[in-house]
Amino acid sequence: MTVLSDPVKNLAKIADFDGSGYLEVWTSVRDGGADGILTDTPVHTAITSAGITTPDLIPGPAHFRLKLGAMRKSIEGRIVIPDTATARVMDVIAAAILIPEDTPADLIARATEAYFATNPGITFVEDSARPGLFYLSNEVPEPNPDGALAAASSYYKSAALASGTTRLKLLTLGDSTNDGFGAPGGPSSWAKVWPQRLAELLRTQLGRPAGGLGWIPPSPPVGPGSYSFNTAQQLPAGRSLDALNVPTFQTGIPGSLWLQRGHASNADEVLYTLSAGATAVDVLTTGYSGNMVITAANAGSSITKSSVGDRVITRITNPGATLSIRGDVGVGLAILGIIEHVGDEGAGVTQVNLSQASVRAFEVAGWLTGSDKSTLPLIAAYNPHVALITLGSNDKSTGRTQAEMSSAMTTIVDRLRSTSAQMELVFIVRPDSDSAWTAYGNNIVSTAATLGVRSLDLRGQLTSSSLYVADGVHFNEAGNAAMAELVLDYMKVGA
Repeated sequence: MTVLSDPVKNLAKIADFDGSGYLEVWTSVRDGGADGILTDTPVHTAITSAGITTPDLIPGPAHFRLKLGAMRKSIEGRIVIPDTATARVMDVIAAAILIPEDTPADLIARATEAYFATNPGITFVEDSARPGLFYLSNEVPEPNPDGALAAASSYYKSAALASGTTRLKLLTLGDSTNDGFGAPGGPSSWAKVWPQRLAELLRTQLGRPAGGLGWIPPSPPVGPGSYSFNTAQQLPAGRSLDALNVPTFQTGIPGSLWLQRGHASNADEVLYTLSAGATAVDVLTTGYSGNMVITAANAGSSITKSSVGDRVITRITNPGATLSIRGDVGVGLAILGIIEHVGDEGAGVTQVNLSQASVRAFEVAGWLTGSDKSTLPLIAAYNPHVALITLGSNDKSTGRTQAEMSSAMTTIVDRLRSTSAQMELVFIVRPDSDSAWTAYGNNIVSTAATLGVRSLDLRGQLTSSSLYVADGVHFNEAGNAAMAELVLDYMKVGA
């Protein structure tokens, strides 16, 4: 005996089906019994919310009548009930209803046309996060768990997902968009510039614990007076700073200082106040002779060692609340910066932000090219997964051409690629209301594509004056937070 059945979802493929109707099956010869039903009186089976399920029917030739919802008339014809335990209704009667002009595509097209005719104003909308996929304008598409970078780069996504056991390492290169420039009104700490906020947001989004601030220069990149915060204390208080990257770019490391113990007018010591729970600090220095002294609040972590060497990294574990760096009496050394860890030495998300107000793209290209600069060796040792590069505004404002900008971008890409062929490079086109920025930004986007790297175009975003200091150009604290959110949306990673 055979039971004919079909769920509602299969019946719904037929135009004009509204969930109601029936199926009748009969034969012209009375033939039935205890094991099955097939008579010359139609066996009537109503459609329920679950679909159609007939009683047991005797296999063989039969007549059928199918009425679905708003159909003007029923479909009738002859079928052969197969000799199987069960069979699908629509398979058995398909030959009767799918006449040549009513192919499955025709039925779908007719149903689509009927839907839009009875639902004015509703259209198909392409999902911007997943090009080629569409949704109805009255529906909300399922959120894409990945941002554009994770969706496009398996290398980045894998590194982000592995950040519970290994470090996801971010590098930021750029201008005052990235370094907190803007006094008064700028961010109140290095932790609140957007690259640092991005690292915090990514940790939360990835479910990682809080970590250290990563890279911290010994002084704000172009001098404390231009910022609403200081990255460290330069001692003795009131002394002048011998900055190594302003204006001559001696090191290519923003905020780096020359310290000389006992100098009559210049600072000779830097004192960092560390984040609560700091577990280790990597101190980067360059020296020529004599000893340097690194003193932690936890005295057991203090050391005296030779300053000799270029880009020397000294790790101090369990430093406590503060850390100072100086030379012995008469000893000078360059303090390039520190990398602070709070339990994220081997896992988590780390940010190295090597940005400096007023810098132009060709100058950053020079940092990465000059053999006497510390930038590229520092980046090579760090080996980041992603480099976020925000440049161009100062090139545009100082009259450098789009061709010169493209040339600088080419050098930057070549030099960074020399340290890691896999590193994801993203040129960020910052918001800028200057009309000349339109063509300049377009050139950055097109050049990035030509070079085979990525771009994140944020023009038209962050337009509220409440996100900027009084000059309308540099981000305040809210602007840095909003910028971090935009970049997070680009870099977020789903399961």
